[in-house]
Amino acid sequence: MSRLSLSDLPYPSQRYRVDLAPPCERTGHRFETFEQARLENSERSRLIRGACQSYPGLLDVPAAHDLADRLEESGFGTRDHETLASKVFMGRNRFRVGGALWQLFEEELPIRTFTVRPRNWLYSVAEFADVDPRDLINRFRSTLNRAGGGKAEGFLIGAIHGEFDEGSALFDLHVHGAADREMLGVVDRLRHLPNYRCRRDEGNERPRVVIRRKALSNLPYPLTYIFQSSWPKRWRGEVEGANRRGTVRHRIPEPYHTIQLLWLDQWSLNDISLLMGAYVGKDGLILSDSKSYSNRRSR
Repeated sequence: MSRLSLSDLPYPSQRYRVDLAPPCERTGHRFETFEQARLENSERSRLIRGACQSYPGLLDVPAAHDLADRLEESGFGTRDHETLASKVFMGRNRFRVGGALWQLFEEELPIRTFTVRPRNWLYSVAEFADVDPRDLINRFRSTLNRAGGGKAEGFLIGAIHGEFDEGSALFDLHVHGAADREMLGVVDRLRHLPNYRCRRDEGNERPRVVIRRKALSNLPYPLTYIFQSSWPKRWRGEVEGANRRGTVRHRIPEPYHTIQLLWLDQWSLNDISLLMGAYVGKDGLILSDSKSYSNRRSR
């Protein structure tokens, strides 16, 4: 029997329902409502149709119209579709994964969160279309194993997320994740590898490996952040000789927004995620002796 995936997680109990959590004390935001997700799907459908009219030479127009139709159906509530491009579908999965991680944190593990930005995960629009997230995840897992993850007795979960830099027209892919103390030590060792080292001598002040050392607060929001249902555009530029990154999130402009959604539409939640030291059971996430498993090659 095939192993259950993250999308097979059960709905959390009342105690760990992320949609019932109070607003985040730091930002004031709450987990998105179903109605907000539906409205966003309708907006994405509208923007995709507009992009097809304005940029037909840059898009797979039939595929884009098909995605717009499915998002519109979801937006009107007539039918839900399983696609990572859907705010409703991703919200449902973030609800389950976030609840499972929240329960694991309170009952089993003092986990911390991290972000890792491999240096070679920057892609032009032309390159982005051919990116296979399963290959990225498998290479990232192999790097973790070489850094000691293959022998560590610990837990780690991560997911691919992306941002778009309008100035350079590059998609910046990275991993958000959470891990216990032992696997966090493995992640920390990555910063000494060439692909993860911060080159301050080139004026780049942005670290490639960021680890939250303090105990998590404002739960469940640091945990729901690992799997996100939208990709932002962020400003990047040079300030006083150093590369800086804006903190305000904006919607990716067209046609890049549609290109990004079409890319997501090809893949499953399992394709963009990594789970080490645990597996999905019928009652939620279960810690295991097995340190990792390979992403399935079939969809």
